[in-house]
Amino acid sequence: MTSQAQMPDQQHTLVDAIVANVLQPNNHDLLRHLGQVLGIEPTSRVLLIVEAGAAAQEELNAALGCPAEVYHGDLRKLPYATGQFDSAIVAVPIGEHMHSVARELSRVLKPNGSLGMVIFSVYRDQMPEDTTLFDQVTPLIATVRPAAAFRAVLAESGFTAFVSEDRRREVRRAARDNYRHLLLNRGEQSSAPHDPAAQAIGLMATGGIGLTLITAEKSL
Repeated sequence: MTSQAQMPDQQHTLVDAIVANVLQPNNHDLLRHLGQVLGIEPTSRVLLIVEAGAAAQEELNAALGCPAEVYHGDLRKLPYATGQFDSAIVAVPIGEHMHSVARELSRVLKPNGSLGMVIFSVYRDQMPEDTTLFDQVTPLIATVRPAAAFRAVLAESGFTAFVSEDRRREVRRAARDNYRHLLLNRGEQSSAPHDPAAQAIGLMATGGIGLTLITAEKSL
């Protein structure tokens, strides 16, 4: 994760701000890391599902020499042939329809194809005591599944060899750097209690929101 993520505009909700500061394509080191773990090579056919895919596509190509197919749209019905890809990387929030998404990812991957996912992790014991702030982040809490739930659903769709990597420490470190950057660029307004960016970064800096990386293989 880069030390300075893009800051959302004031009109964005807290949940939007969390997404922007955790999963925006500025976090290119996550893509590079996943690409290396998945064993992506220049000849690999890769499906890349991320926000602002053009920048992420360029980064993955530069890091691994692999041109990726970027997709934006309904993950329950991917417009690709069965067994088309060697690897897939998913770095967008998946709240609902996980079973349908898992089946589609399995369908478009070749046998022994590899999957990498970046998912939210919510640590309820680190959530804020501020009632208003907690209410604002409730929609995210309600839709986030633990990593074990993702693994179980993926297993039902034929995935095996799971490895999970907790990235909360890296998220906290980057969030603290981001908060200092926010203070410098916004002055006193950045610490306003209703500033979504400051609230989002604060949740990450205290460990309330983190990331987990999941890698898996499609069985034969």
